Amino acid sequence: MDTKMKKKLITIGVLAAIVTALIVVVLFVTNSLSEKTDINTYLNELHNQSDLVTQKLDTSGVLDRKTKGIPFITKDSYLVKYRATVYASTDVDKIDIKSNSKGVIVTIPHAKVHSVNIPPESIEYYDKGVVLLRSTKDETIKVQKAIKKQVLKEANKVKLLEKADKNAEDIVRKTIAKVNDKEKVEIVFK
Repeated sequence: MDTKMKKKLITIGVLAAIVTALIVVVLFVTNSLSEKTDINTYLNELHNQSDLVTQKLDTSGVLDRKTKGIPFITKDSYLVKYRATVYASTDVDKIDIKSNSKGVIVTIPHAKVHSVNIPPESIEYYDKGVVLLRSTKDETIKVQKAIKKQVLKEANKVKLLEKADKNAEDIVRKTIAKVNDKEKVEIVFK
């Protein structure tokens, strides 16, 4: 082979190597951008849901109330019947999603009690004794606090927050699957 032919072959080889390197770089950058797009898509899909109410508990009960005071004048004894709803939710703004070569890692905050709703019309009082002077305003506030305390105990007893976490995990998995069902999803609670 002559020198001109060798130079042409070397030039073609170098150009082929450069073209191959450019193709690899373009594919790498395109793949990285598509991962970021997927993460943004996941986040947008989840953030559209704002506070994610993941569990609800409807409950009812009866409180046995006794007030201090002078018998038959200010000392009172009565029952309070009520209905209430407890909502547990996950703060979607605190969900963190990262993508890597192994799949998607989602960090979710634990659910918290979002609200306790005690409809005033559901509260019924039943007298157990006779009293001349009733303190209504202050006692009503105390009754509502006592109902809320009892309802939150019931929520803990039935593991409301654990169920809410499980439901949040299911919702996140379904949301990601809706965007891309080929990704492996790892859920971590913080």
